[in-house]
Amino acid sequence: MTTNEYYNVVINPGDIPVIGIDDTAERPLPLPDPEPEPERNHVRNIDVRSVKIRGVYKFMHFIMLFITIMGTIMASDNYQSLVDMFLSIITYVSVLENNANILFYVVFYFALCFSLATYNLYFEYTAYYFIYSILNISTIVHLSLDRRDYYINELISVFPNP
Repeated sequence: MTTNEYYNVVINPGDIPVIGIDDTAERPLPLPDPEPEPERNHVRNIDVRSVKIRGVYKFMHFIMLFITIMGTIMASDNYQSLVDMFLSIITYVSVLENNANILFYVVFYFALCFSLATYNLYFEYTAYYFIYSILNISTIVHLSLDRRDYYINELISVFPNP
């Protein structure tokens, strides 16, 4: 059925032709609503993995790994030095991968060992754990500050000031 069959000329009383609607004919289907265009979302990919640990910390962690391995080889008189070497290797790998999560646990372990070495008056271990803890804490702090600056720069580029 076409539109012409629905809208047609109707004769009113008095023989006056007008355009009218024939109620006996079927109505045409309404035109479909145009689909609205999807809103364009500007998605910013904020990738914290692009923030790298500073090279000086990677170098210092390598030096501490080397000192730990040499200390374990020269004076491996207990299992604690083997655990220290294992954790030093894990710490160095996590620093190379820019992952600070493991550093939190290692700092806790070194703080515990530092307190035990201080209690037992092992001055060599006390200095080692203190230096290594300070290095890990400063690595975590600087990586957090660098990531914070990265977030701030990304948010400023997405939401500029009016």
